[in-house]
Amino acid sequence: MIASIPIIVVGYNRPKAIERLLNSLLKASYPRAVDLIISIDGEGENSVKEIAANFTWPHGEKRLIFHDNNLGLRNHVLS
Repeated sequence: MIASIPIIVVGYNRPKAIERLLNSLLKASYPRAVDLIISIDGEGENSVKEIAANFTWPHGEKRLIFHDNNLGLRNHVLS
């Protein structure tokens, strides 16, 4: 059996962009279960965290990571 590779979404301070991205991922077709990891950098708008928390992912497990501090893009992706 092939291991499932998760989709990782990295966000910060763009609520409309993350909402558009998540809705696009939702509409895609997946041949098997796919987990979704949403990681939001710290000190951004709370609405981004709310969008991530309220998003329903029916294609597998959804995991949320909310960082307390702003890591910056490079460090955020590497974390």
